[in-house]
Amino acid sequence: MRHPSLSSAPRPDRGVEMSSNNPFLPIPPKTKPNLKKASRQIVKRMKSGETRMKIAQLSTFAAVSLAAGSKKRHERHVNRSRSATTDSQKVLADNNNVSTFKLREFCFTFLCEDKGLSFFAHTVNIVLLALPQLSFYYAATLYVRYPEELRADLVDGVEILVCGTLLLVRSLVISIKYAHFKPENLRRMERGTKEWDSDDSDTAMMLAGWGNKPRKLAGVLQGCIDHGMGITDVDLSKINFHLYDADAKFGAGEVEMSALSVLSRIITSQFGARFFQHRTFRTLGIVMPFLVSSVGPLTRAYYGLNPFGSCWQANYCTIIFAVFGTIYGILTLMLLFSCSFDFYRRLKAAKMLTALVTLPGVRVEDFLKNETAEDDDILIPTDTIYNEAQAHVTTNNPVSDKMSDALQSSKYIYFDMRNSDNAFAWMLTRRCLRKCGEPYFERCQIFNAFYLLTAAGAVAFANSLVWTGNPHTMLGLIQLIVYSVTLTSGFLMTAYFAAELQSMVSKDRLSLKRDIFLISRELIDVSAEKSITPKNADMDNNGLLDWNELEDYEKSLHESKQFMESSDALIDFEEEQHDPVNLLCFRADYMVFNTVIGALFGALFFAYEGYSNGGGGYDAEGRFVPGD
Repeated sequence: MRHPSLSSAPRPDRGVEMSSNNPFLPIPPKTKPNLKKASRQIVKRMKSGETRMKIAQLSTFAAVSLAAGSKKRHERHVNRSRSATTDSQKVLADNNNVSTFKLREFCFTFLCEDKGLSFFAHTVNIVLLALPQLSFYYAATLYVRYPEELRADLVDGVEILVCGTLLLVRSLVISIKYAHFKPENLRRMERGTKEWDSDDSDTAMMLAGWGNKPRKLAGVLQGCIDHGMGITDVDLSKINFHLYDADAKFGAGEVEMSALSVLSRIITSQFGARFFQHRTFRTLGIVMPFLVSSVGPLTRAYYGLNPFGSCWQANYCTIIFAVFGTIYGILTLMLLFSCSFDFYRRLKAAKMLTALVTLPGVRVEDFLKNETAEDDDILIPTDTIYNEAQAHVTTNNPVSDKMSDALQSSKYIYFDMRNSDNAFAWMLTRRCLRKCGEPYFERCQIFNAFYLLTAAGAVAFANSLVWTGNPHTMLGLIQLIVYSVTLTSGFLMTAYFAAELQSMVSKDRLSLKRDIFLISRELIDVSAEKSITPKNADMDNNGLLDWNELEDYEKSLHESKQFMESSDALIDFEEEQHDPVNLLCFRADYMVFNTVIGALFGALFFAYEGYSNGGGGYDAEGRFVPGD
């Protein structure tokens, strides 16, 4: 017979259904696509001027929107740009490229149209993102057009490379975000602002929603909990923890807390913390981009040159590289450190759940405290512990008196694992906690892979410059090394918290084995006491339990021991072997952390060896001079 906590509903699919009714998923081609015919038709459309008309219309739309801010004119230009792309869609649809083209068109129109954003926010996005990007392209053109003038002012092509990789990584991050969208959300976004607003956009974002304001967006934390229970096929509302009471029989008090409420309290207090209100992560996300973008001006000043060049071409390029590197560096590195912040919150949540079953427990004020809480935070419905406590404080609600009195009478919240219900509830809650926020967790894995590959590419390129003797400058070397160290430091923070999170598995297993050892000894004592206690004797004046109570206690200890042994075996298989915390497809332990540090320092020392013994030198302005 199934336990009532085990949900009878089917598990939600981790992926999405591959059906022909979903226009955003690849459709298996029935015939071989005729690529030559498609290419000829596309070229014909381009020659006819339709593509140029589309670009002109979109450009006109952006200019008019910025100048006048007319909403009606904005919608008219969007409709015209949509009609200009209809024939192109049909051409690609005939060649079995419907899904790819629609997703590409959708991403493009989403960036250009006013979906879920006010006109002011739309204008800010253009000013802060589109204009610096266009300015960067023009600066790169100037570098190709006036190479001698710019190189005379020590403007290095590595600065263009670094800015280009920042733009590339951000584009990859946006692609990953849309790739993890549910099909129904994509359809809602296509329909416009009537079904999709700015809160929906923030909910889908790693930094703006999940990282910075999860308690201000309805459904983020509650959806995280529902997803965890769905993946593990468990309904935590059907099982309860028993609050420890030293005066109660067997230590199990009358106050019960739903396992769903305990999980909701942990999720709200720990996962509800905000990224921008955490000083360490916020400071790193802002300081690191300024460090990368300031390498060029500081190096030129060190060699006695004008930090921003002596001609207008150099002035323009150096300023654009600094501004573009700062803006896109903040966008990129903030997301990198938000991944570290996600692992940090998971680690704190896991520690709180472990502390609840470890003496002395968790302090009541710490259990009820919401980190970085604000007045407009949204309380999730399943967090009944916090809601009842707040209701008791504000309105003296008699319904919550029992819960509030129990919390006020005890300084700590502790669930004794000798109670079989607590052992069962703890294990199921632990499994759900590991799966909470799993879609964001998967995106963190991919983001970190991109960042580490970018850092490895930067330090590898620096080594190729010093060992091959290709023309370069000291500014370019410093820029590549600082860029690589910055990205690697963010990854190392993530690797450290991931290793700490995986180490909690061993600590929890050790705690279980200790409890099993103590319960085994207590079973021996209870058995010995039963042997000297008459079956029909009542409790005497010394406070000893009668035979029936000893029998019940022994049965409860046997059940707890059985649950803990099963939990230990399940944790060993599931979290040590089958599904441990992964980072870059490897088990997240300190070996990954040490390997990355060793590889970074090894590459830096190798570059220094090439710098010292490469057979060349550097002139007074930091330019490489080949040796004889």
